[in-house]
Amino acid sequence: MKLQISLLLLLTLLMGCSNSGQKNTADEKAKCKHSVPFGDIEICLPEIDGMTECYERPNVKALADKFEYEGNEVKAFYQ
Repeated sequence: MKLQISLLLLLTLLMGCSNSGQKNTADEKAKCKHSVPFGDIEICLPEIDGMTECYERPNVKALADKFEYEGNEVKAFYQ
């Protein structure tokens, strides 16, 4: 009897957690307003109160890229 209850509990836990990661990923993608590629994944840039992400502006990008060094890549620039 204990074995049956243990198996039922284990099965319930496994079934309950099987799709939880997929739902969170879809929710996060829907909430993300701006993302940038990082290798094989997309990174969601945060919204910061009182600041604006402006790396996509040509003049800001040119200035920020001047300070890049080997192995470093600017993904965002907030003003």
